[in-house]
Amino acid sequence: MGQSVPPDRCGYSPNVSRFPDLGGVCCWRPIWDDANRCVWHADTVDKPADVLATLAPTPGERLDGARLRRSTLSDVDWFVACTLVEADFTQADISATDFTDADLRDATFRDANARGTMFARANLEDAVVRNVDLRGAHFGQAKFDEADFTKSRINRATTFGERFTYEIQLSQTSAPDERRDLFASATWTYRTLQRLAHQNARRGQQYEYYQREMSLRRRFAWTSGYYLSAIRLEASRWLTGYGRNPWRVIGTSLVVIVGFAVLYPITGGLQEVEAERAITYTINEPAEAPTWWVASVFLKSLYFSVITFATVGYGDFQPIGSWARALAGVEALLGGLLMALFVVVFTRRITWL
Repeated sequence: MGQSVPPDRCGYSPNVSRFPDLGGVCCWRPIWDDANRCVWHADTVDKPADVLATLAPTPGERLDGARLRRSTLSDVDWFVACTLVEADFTQADISATDFTDADLRDATFRDANARGTMFARANLEDAVVRNVDLRGAHFGQAKFDEADFTKSRINRATTFGERFTYEIQLSQTSAPDERRDLFASATWTYRTLQRLAHQNARRGQQYEYYQREMSLRRRFAWTSGYYLSAIRLEASRWLTGYGRNPWRVIGTSLVVIVGFAVLYPITGGLQEVEAERAITYTINEPAEAPTWWVASVFLKSLYFSVITFATVGYGDFQPIGSWARALAGVEALLGGLLMALFVVVFTRRITWL
């Protein structure tokens, strides 16, 4: 039979069955005034900070289900490493407050002021952070899986760290089920931060998180044995910057043009018809050919490669031999595909600006 709660004690016992890593707990703090609960769990608003300070928690203490709506808790370090599962900070002033290593799963911060607040390594999974002022807040290695940041405000001083905890843990485990869970949590985090950056017109930040998400997907595909997906993502990375970098398409196009320009003279060459006279540009022995001739042939071949890539026809040039004609056909096909790809990627990029 459990121990009965004295009438002068809070006795609040949250239902933490959804969190298997947390055991049951019963608050043993003294009741506050006529609330029948302690000052932390009393269902009232705008609690006085001096009263809260008299019962301030110590690191590691449990404050599950704390009711702190519209309370002023700015610039305090009471919550470091504390457990605040399902705590309610609605409309509270927690600016510059330190939540480092705190467990804030399922907590509610709706309409709160969290400017300059420290959430380093905090667990915010399933937390409601809607319409919160997060300017200057710090979230290094915090957990965000399933968290809701709708309409919250950030600025350039808001930091989320270089790597997320899920990514670090993913690189340290080989268990397939755990890897899939961590991968899902990491991608959810990146998608959440992309939406948050978009809401605040932080286009550069949104693009950064998109790139990091796609890089994570590529690495996960390689290490998990999904080689077809890995190759597709690798190609997307180098050709288009994951569909968002038109300069990658331009760079690939230049490589194709110059590469084919090198190949034409050594696979049969080109023939130019000029004033009823045919001039053949070919190099049979590159090591023995004069430098001026190699340069002249390459420039002619480069011109032919450009017009072939752009699919505007051969002009006064004709490829000589079956190999050179085959190369011209391949280059024309690649040119059409890459130009269409450039239009798609450029259009998608514009929508991010």
